[in-house]
Amino acid sequence: MQKEGRIYVFRVGERILINQERAALFSQLSRYYGENCPEDVRTYELPAHIEAKVKFTLERIETTRWGTFQEIK
Repeated sequence: MQKEGRIYVFRVGERILINQERAALFSQLSRYYGENCPEDVRTYELPAHIEAKVKFTLERIETTRWGTFQEIK
């Protein structure tokens, strides 16, 4: 994608780790709702440097209002 001039924030490996954390959170929610056994619950936390990058990216999205539609006057 970078070769085509598109900008990306997270590299492939970082996106994989983010999805690993999401999967762990979903398995914990499933356990909370009684949908799976305790031994099926996964735990995973992002490394600190990727967590910081996620938080920074979220802050930038919020401050620039990226992705929102503004009312046309």
